[in-house]
Amino acid sequence: MSKKAPTIAEFMTRSTLTISHSASLNEAHELMRRHQIRHLPVVSQNEVIGVVSIRDLHL
Repeated sequence: MSKKAPTIAEFMTRSTLTISHSASLNEAHELMRRHQIRHLPVVSQNEVIGVVSIRDLHL
């Protein structure tokens, strides 16, 4: 019997922090620092419109 390949659902993060598109860069940086994360989905009207990374903020 062959093993079934794992799906993305088995590895994804279910409860994700997000940040509003109108938030400041400092707010994004502080949220990432406080929660020890490197990426934040950016939302507008409850839709993900992009992703910002800690590397983006250090440019």
